[in-house]
Amino acid sequence: MKCDLRHNGFTMVEILVAIVIIAISGTTFLMLQRNTWFGTMNSNKILQAGQIIERQIEDKRMQIASNPGNFASVISAMNNVTVQDSNKIDVVWKVSSAYDKSGVSITNVRTVELRAKSRSANDTLVLVTTCISKNF
Repeated sequence: MKCDLRHNGFTMVEILVAIVIIAISGTTFLMLQRNTWFGTMNSNKILQAGQIIERQIEDKRMQIASNPGNFASVISAMNNVTVQDSNKIDVVWKVSSAYDKSGVSITNVRTVELRAKSRSANDTLVLVTTCISKNF
């Protein structure tokens, strides 16, 4: 009896193995794409939050520079204030006294902590601590 090893087409096992390999590869690729997309989205939110904080600080510094006599009123008006931005990012201002190395309060300087939060997730995106002075 002759054994004929020729066959036409693929066997069912070969087709199933190919489908499983393609499914695993496709799923892995889609998960990598998803993770990359979420990472990019988070980076963009952090960048936007930083730009919003920068704009707000510069706005207050310009108000103070145009009229240094308004320093105390401009800065104290911002204490515990939440500024909402159109990008669904809120910036919370916390103003406190500034101190030198020996612990003495500096009269014309205030320490400002700005916390940018995502309105949707309510998580802190950026936290900036800086000082704003009456005299630049």
